[in-house]
Amino acid sequence: MNFLKRIASGAGKFVIGFDIFTGNVLPRWMFSGFAKRDPNETISSKLGKEQAVLLYNEWDKSSKTYYPFIPLHHPLGQIAAALCECFQHYHALRSISWDKGVDIERGRPGIKGEVEVYLKMHGTA
Repeated sequence: MNFLKRIASGAGKFVIGFDIFTGNVLPRWMFSGFAKRDPNETISSKLGKEQAVLLYNEWDKSSKTYYPFIPLHHPLGQIAAALCECFQHYHALRSISWDKGVDIERGRPGIKGEVEVYLKMHGTA
């Protein structure tokens, strides 16, 4: 059992490292408008920030059917978000690193709270 835990831990570290590496090497615009190079921020966090701003700007709080899709001009972001959704619903929104990369809270009061409300509304908080 200890052996399996070490393998799982190593695999998890590899995936996160690969995520951070590709997010800092590949062209930033392909993933997200918030893809500032930060050596510790994952692609998922950057995509989550993109979705959080869409929520903040477009979401009518009474709608349970709204979903913040990554815009078409970020093709790798769309693909990455769709793949993550296969494994964990609302993965990008749940993965936001609020203290890394672009500060989306500046100029958007309450954005973090809106993300939390949206996730609770969908049973994933």
